[in-house]
Amino acid sequence: MIKIVVCDDNKEMNKTICNIINKIMISTDIEYNIKKYFLYNEEFIKEIDEDGPKIYILDIEVKDKSGLDIAHM
Repeated sequence: MIKIVVCDDNKEMNKTICNIINKIMISTDIEYNIKKYFLYNEEFIKEIDEDGPKIYILDIEVKDKSGLDIAHM
């Protein structure tokens, strides 16, 4: 199973991204799970530390943190 991690503080954009992912993945045989976040908080950081294949879709600016900084973790 592939975990797709989406973090965007704009709720409408977050929803749109997840809908696009679902439309694309529904036509495949790949098992996936979408995890939605609105902040780069402790729960999000714990997600990074978990094992398994993941795809990250990160917002560039979320409050006081940068998606680019998060991507370097």
